[in-house]
Amino acid sequence: MQRRTPTAEYHHRCRANRRCTMSLAAIIPIAVLTLAFVIYCWVDIARGEVQHLPKWAWALIAAASVPLGGIVYLVVGRVPRPRSHTR
Repeated sequence: MQRRTPTAEYHHRCRANRRCTMSLAAIIPIAVLTLAFVIYCWVDIARGEVQHLPKWAWALIAAASVPLGGIVYLVVGRVPRPRSHTR
């Protein structure tokens, strides 16, 4: 009988057990949403005015502490923009 390497054993168990595929199917949408949120924060930081910290610091906080860093930036670091009254 041939011994399996740890990686081969893991892949064998994943094929035999569908939980690995299902967990990957759950992780991919979360990862995409997380990346989209960080990109949204970075674009907002680059285009708008910020307060309390320099832009580079807010960009670092938004990326390093997902999603809390982005939420803190949007609540605290973002300068409120005047609302346009269109009718």
